[in-house]
Amino acid sequence: MSCRSRTAWASMIAALAIAVTTVTGLDGASMPADAGPVRPVAVTQDACVTQPCTWNFQQIKVFGAQAPGKHGAGVTVAVVDTWVDHEHPELAGRVVGHAYCVGMSGQCQANARNADECAHGTHVAGTVAAKNYGVAPKAGVLAVQVLSYRDGDCSGSTEDVAAGIRYAAQHGADVINLSLGATVPGLFQSSHVSDAVADAARAGAVVVFAAGNSTVPVSDNYGDNAVLVAATGPRGGLASYSSRGGAIDLAAPGGDDGAAGLTSCQKSTCIMSTEPHNRYALREGTSMAAPHVSGTAALLLAQHPRRGPSDVISALRNTARPVGGIRNGLIDADAALRLRAPATNPGTTTRSPAGTDRRTTTQPAQLAPSPGSGQTARRTATPRRTWTLADPSATTETDAAAQQPTDGFGGGRAEQAPPFPQQPQANTGAEFPARIALGILALLALCGAGALWLSNSRPNPPD
Repeated sequence: MSCRSRTAWASMIAALAIAVTTVTGLDGASMPADAGPVRPVAVTQDACVTQPCTWNFQQIKVFGAQAPGKHGAGVTVAVVDTWVDHEHPELAGRVVGHAYCVGMSGQCQANARNADECAHGTHVAGTVAAKNYGVAPKAGVLAVQVLSYRDGDCSGSTEDVAAGIRYAAQHGADVINLSLGATVPGLFQSSHVSDAVADAARAGAVVVFAAGNSTVPVSDNYGDNAVLVAATGPRGGLASYSSRGGAIDLAAPGGDDGAAGLTSCQKSTCIMSTEPHNRYALREGTSMAAPHVSGTAALLLAQHPRRGPSDVISALRNTARPVGGIRNGLIDADAALRLRAPATNPGTTTRSPAGTDRRTTTQPAQLAPSPGSGQTARRTATPRRTWTLADPSATTETDAAAQQPTDGFGGGRAEQAPPFPQQPQANTGAEFPARIALGILALLALCGAGALWLSNSRPNPPD
């Protein structure tokens, strides 16, 4: 073979190796991280077998925490919010009780609810315990309605919120989620609410608040009796709208379409969960972040039923990944569940073991709302944007942007959602043959380069 032939052969092999490397994407050069919309990070095939591989669950490593946390089995999470649609297929068998606290003069009516136009509570409950979108899909949900539909919005009072917290603590709630936001006047400064939070903590409940969507620093007077939760976007930093400050303990996925340069929620930027009447919706807000923390707390409690609330909060704080703008950082569910269970501290109230009579299991009944009492305020912990979907499995990022936005509390005629198909999983086995082929081509290219070097080191024979 002549020098020219050897040179051409070596060049051809080198070019082929580069082309195959670019096509397979194994060097990452052809797929820059900042190109196009923000998308979930790839996960291994067995990471999300029973649930869709959503970016929010991947961000806080939910899938690795669910099995050690028994998927939340035996734990009750109170959703102190709007009503919850217990008939949604995703929540079937998961809503263990209802209570109605709106305008009841600091009391709550057991086994009652008002199925008004508010959809927020169903979305929050879905992130806690829905079959496909729940952090703790085997946990029970105690739906405590403290907000109701009035004058085109969903509102409530600090008195009703305090009553809801007390009811939840007295009726089996191991975790209490309050996605109510910092913009409800006086919520975080209300003595009614702080006293109720302290009582709930003494009763053994983990209390979780959404920090609000105001961007300004938040203060509270709960101390170690509760945690405040900021929202992160798909890239892991605080969402552009999220409240922040040293009083905020933790962050969790809340979505952020604006930071991605978009004008509407997409699957890759917002939080998918359940809506009333068998529907689904993409939402963003600290309201969506808090139930991720509540669900993780349920996993911790299911893992070790004798934990006290201080143990749970400590585990969440000590394993959080640092995020600028808040005290501790972004929760890491997998890391929290891998911690050795701490011994119960003297004087710390622990939750009752699963199966005791703390859980309420009665069926809901209808109750018309009573006139409001106490300080009524607009409940503005609603998501910044909401996109209601009839079929989440058929909606791509582009399709979601084409949906009609709602205010989060209406959404037109409900449609029956088809059964949720299993999401396609990452084919990790396909990478191995591609890497072998790449290695062979690289070896051939190296041999060709060696042949070229040898030929150049010898005098060329005359033509």
